[in-house]
Parts: sequence; structure tokens; C-alpha cells
Amino acid sequence: MIHVEAGIVATNYPRLLERIYRERGLRDLVMPSVWAAVCLAGIGLVWLYAAVRPRLGPGPGTALKVGIVVGLFMGVPDNVANAAWGLSGGYLPTMWMIEHVVGCALGTLVGAWFYREAA
Repeated sequence: MIHVEAGIVATNYPRLLERIYRERGLRDLVMPSVWAAVCLAGIGLVWLYAAVRPRLGPGPGTALKVGIVVGLFMGVPDNVANAAWGLSGGYLPTMWMIEHVVGCALGTLVGAWFYREAA
């Protein structure tokens, strides 16, 4: 169905989403749910940093290692599949993959800056 109507869906997609959000009352839920997901991901990244800190040592190097590994696990599989099978080509999935890796690395670095061990 999506292949038959690809041109119609592609040209009317923003208006279609706007109508669906308005009809279902989802417009006000989108950004809070995105912020909640980002905050939960950040908490998870700092939790992983705290878990590997005794083994790899404290510091920004450990935070960057954790962030890069998690970013690669999050960004590579989905975006490689999207580049291979999706209709958007290879540029967007590559940028999304880079955004995952950089975002996770920087998020872990910032979270590790605030993290303190209990005395």
C-alpha cells in the first residue's frame, strides 16, 4: 500500500501528520514524550558509566567510550537497514547514525561530569 501511494504520502505527509495529531489529540503529547525518552536514555547512559567506572577507571575517556559504544549499538543497525532498504538513500541514515554516536558520547560526557560516587 505504501509503495502504490508513495508519491501521495510523500507530498501530503506533513499535512497528514498534522491532521492525525489534531484529531487524536496527540500534538501536545509528542514533545513531552520525546523529552521523557531522552531523559531516560541519559539516565541509562550515566548508569552504564557508573557500572563500568570501577573496571575502566573514572574520567572523560571512560564516559566517551561508553557513549560511543552505546551510540553505535543504537545507531548502526537501524540506519544501515534504512540505508539499504529505505527510500531516503544513504545520506540521511548516515547523518542519523552520526547524530546517535555524537549525541550519546556528549550526553554520557555531560552526565559523567555531574556523577559523584557516594562517600
